[in-house]
Amino acid sequence: MEPRVTSTTESLEVMTMESAIRRAHLTGRGAWVESLDPRRGGLLRAALDRIEWP
Repeated sequence: MEPRVTSTTESLEVMTMESAIRRAHLTGRGAWVESLDPRRGGLLRAALDRIEWP
């Protein structure tokens, strides 16, 4: 089997998708924390908002 060569565009698409999945996961975890402790959840949400996502 020959190794698969990926294009730069395909690599960027995969990285963007992984970033979106990671962001959704962390946002969900933050919402869970906020449901238990609104102050801590708000701090976490603020920290996530400062991240420059691709």
